[in-house]
Amino acid sequence: MAKVYLITGFNNWGKTYLINSLFGKSRFLKHKPARFANHNFCVVPQSNDDLGQAGYITAYNDRVGFLRKSGFSVTHVISAFCPTREPANDSIFIVNQLFQEDQVFLIPIEHK
Repeated sequence: MAKVYLITGFNNWGKTYLINSLFGKSRFLKHKPARFANHNFCVVPQSNDDLGQAGYITAYNDRVGFLRKSGFSVTHVISAFCPTREPANDSIFIVNQLFQEDQVFLIPIEHK
């Protein structure tokens, strides 16, 4: 079970900017975790409003897969995330599909 932190807000609200600021960088390698607060994080900087539902699921699975192949255990995840309800980009479906065995924390951005 991983702890999943979803920085949640709508399109162009600064979700990726906040993640970049938190880690002090804007490039996150797929095969190497980012360190924060003495934990290794799998970082998914682009949200489902950037990639679409299928693209987001693929990006998440790719990053987790690369980290595991590199010998890392995925215990912490942080991602930009959009609370959409579009049929082709349903945030509830994404959470149920990807994080059903994880502890999920939605961190809402209140203002753009």
